Amino acid sequence: MKNIYGTIMAATVALVAVVADAESGRPWGVAPDGTVWTDHSTRFINAPALKFADVQGATAYIGEVIDDFHRMFAVTSATSVVSLEPVWKDLPVGYVTVICRAAGSDGKCAGEAGRRTLWKKAGFVPERLEKQAMSYGLAHTRIFECYLGFEQTKKLASTGELDLDSYPLNGYPSRMLAAEIAAICRFAETKTMDESDLAAQLDIARKAGDFLISYSVPAGQPLEYMPRTYHERGSEYGRFKGEQDRIHLVYPAQAGVALVALHKATSDDKYLEAAKRIARTYIRLQEKDGTWPMMLNAQTGKPYNANRLVPLNVMLFMEVLHDATGDGSFRGCSDRAFAFLENGPMKNWNWEGQFEDGAKQKVTTHRNLSNFPANMTASYLVKRFPDDPARIAQAEELCRFVEDQFVDWEPPYDHGRSAVEYGREDDGSWDWFCRPTSKWCTPCVEEQYMCYVPVDESAAKTINTLLDVWEATGKDIYLQKAKALGDAQTRMVEPDGFINTWSLKGVRRNDHRHHTWISCTMETMSVLGRLAEAEKGQRRKEGRK
Repeated sequence: MKNIYGTIMAATVALVAVVADAESGRPWGVAPDGTVWTDHSTRFINAPALKFADVQGATAYIGEVIDDFHRMFAVTSATSVVSLEPVWKDLPVGYVTVICRAAGSDGKCAGEAGRRTLWKKAGFVPERLEKQAMSYGLAHTRIFECYLGFEQTKKLASTGELDLDSYPLNGYPSRMLAAEIAAICRFAETKTMDESDLAAQLDIARKAGDFLISYSVPAGQPLEYMPRTYHERGSEYGRFKGEQDRIHLVYPAQAGVALVALHKATSDDKYLEAAKRIARTYIRLQEKDGTWPMMLNAQTGKPYNANRLVPLNVMLFMEVLHDATGDGSFRGCSDRAFAFLENGPMKNWNWEGQFEDGAKQKVTTHRNLSNFPANMTASYLVKRFPDDPARIAQAEELCRFVEDQFVDWEPPYDHGRSAVEYGREDDGSWDWFCRPTSKWCTPCVEEQYMCYVPVDESAAKTINTLLDVWEATGKDIYLQKAKALGDAQTRMVEPDGFINTWSLKGVRRNDHRHHTWISCTMETMSVLGRLAEAEKGQRRKEGRK
């Protein structure tokens, strides 16, 4: 091995540059502004570019690539950003270790630049995937019927109040109620209920909307009219107890979208007016860069930390309001927020998760990437700019990113090396029940790096985006992938319609660490309904040929 550096240097003198990715025109893992976004990434479908340390005196960098069967390959680069593209197709699914060493002008090793271990994931091969357990339409209906039978739903229907005893996650009123309102209104659009059932379900949605309005920040305070993120009794068994003035700015926008949907379903103007009041508070608080702090105090208006909002939810809310009212001020707010995206994540690829747990952490670029903002940006691009090929291309690259980082078409296998990483007993961590990965119901979609386990809402968001891009491009591959993810969700639906938040086999219902997020359930239900409609449309199209 002592002459490997001189040999490789001589053989690859014309290739001492990072290999460019054919689809994006740059290496996979390098953002449009040249930032390498893979520093905290561990799983890839596409051949990644990895950033190692710069070594003084180096004229090239040589990556020794060792696959899961201990075979060795080599790649070179003129810089400390090394792409695995030249050897990626030769590597099997499994662990990949890269040891990067610098080479001097004399061809000798000038020092180690670093090492990484990652996982090469399986790509999309439809023939290897299980089919649906039931039709999308049946799954959609069963989930809704199960929701109606929940104790917390019955209490909301009868009293208009939240049940925090049987369902502590109601401590997130904006998140839960907004999702329930939107799903009920979406189900009402299918016109599959008789008038009495429709009236009863819309009455539940009305009571949820009335609660959101009543449980909002009073007029005159900096965050006036915004529905509160947390209930005074706390959420998740007392978490955030007494912190009802802490407003997470993702959720008032979600509540606003739901209120607009409720207005459309009921023709009651009070819901549209409530949504407009929320929107005007957002517009008043919007900062010069086009976005907002992620969390603000309702009474003081001061941020809790330096985290900035990736404002997709607000942009969606403003677009929905613009469509409902024709008021250009809402579109203007959305456009200013989009400018923040163009100057931020769309340049440096920092699709940071926007969850409460992440908001408490120190801000670090690319530390906690998530599928949520990337999926929502792709959908926004194809809907806002349907005739712009450049925007459509950006959306397709975002779909590729989400698949690469968050979709597992097949579960990672143990291969005798993951016994430490994936414990089989309760180790005290909140996500122990997601281990080993053989329990995953694949294909599945992980939520964020800090919650790198399969969640049904993540699959739902990805399906929605794939359908949006399919409708914009006509490319059948997006529909195929959406249906494959939807098929897996039908396999998670139990006979009574219950579906777990965690896309795992054999998870118990009642352990509090296995709790079911109704907000996730509602989004999964709705996207299965959308898949059913897409399937019907395809059949009608094929019948006309």
